[in-house]
Amino acid sequence: MRWFSGLVVAAIIGFTVLGIDHANASIVAKTADCGTARCPSPAPVKTLDDGYEYSYEGASRSFQGVSRTKVAGKPGATYMSQYVIDCGQPQPPADPQGGDVGALDCARAACQAGPLRGRWMVIWVKQTAPVNEPVFTAAGRFCQVVQPPIPVVDITAAARDYVREHMDPALPMVQPGERTLVNFPNIVSTPDAGEQTFAIAEPLPGIVTVRPTYAWQFISPDGSTTQAEGVGRPYDGTSPRTGPAGHYLTATFRHSGTGQIELTATWTGTVTVQANAPVPLDPLVFAQDADLVVEQRRPVLLDPH
Repeated sequence: MRWFSGLVVAAIIGFTVLGIDHANASIVAKTADCGTARCPSPAPVKTLDDGYEYSYEGASRSFQGVSRTKVAGKPGATYMSQYVIDCGQPQPPADPQGGDVGALDCARAACQAGPLRGRWMVIWVKQTAPVNEPVFTAAGRFCQVVQPPIPVVDITAAARDYVREHMDPALPMVQPGERTLVNFPNIVSTPDAGEQTFAIAEPLPGIVTVRPTYAWQFISPDGSTTQAEGVGRPYDGTSPRTGPAGHYLTATFRHSGTGQIELTATWTGTVTVQANAPVPLDPLVFAQDADLVVEQRRPVLLDPH
């Protein structure tokens, strides 16, 4: 029989002429992070500046990082920067609005930055406020490198690890517990994690936003299956037999033996990297299951005296 990591099982079964007390018997899943309540959304963390400027390539579903460097300026002033390959040409960019202009490649520009090869770049800057300077001035030289492409699948893996370590990605609760009766409604539910936003630093700095949906499968001892969707709700005093239809998500087994309840949580969302538009992540799928012993009992009349 398989149970979930971190489950606290309270299997206190109360029989009253074939009755089971939903309130006093339950498989309650708890974790150190958020117990049985909704997990709070981690506070968004400002993404790290790792010295690279990233752009997204839709065809390959990957990000490309190009190293940049900052130039110290006067407090309160704003600057315009241009990067020009250092080929021994001392002149500033011809077009201040043209981006990386004057980029004539040459062998002498080759350089090495750690394990990556790059090219020497000269940074040209000019102040734009409070004074708009007329010309650019050379402000430094650095080895610019281009990272290998970072595929979205690697970012998805990092998001999966974060969700697994900091949240309850698939957390089923079953009432009354690990033992039940034939034709008795078992209440299932899971805390709704809701939308979660968090920062990642590897394989690149970004902000991830994800939200789960929940799907259930109930496998009877005879092999037949039924499905349901949603978070459900724990037992709240309303009878699952006589209460409003649809008040609970329930699993009812028609045969004795070992039944199984499976919960699959599918988290979907996006990653936002710098000024790029949000990029969809691959779905994060987590599943948990539990076995229930389904018993056939006969009614017993009790003497009220």
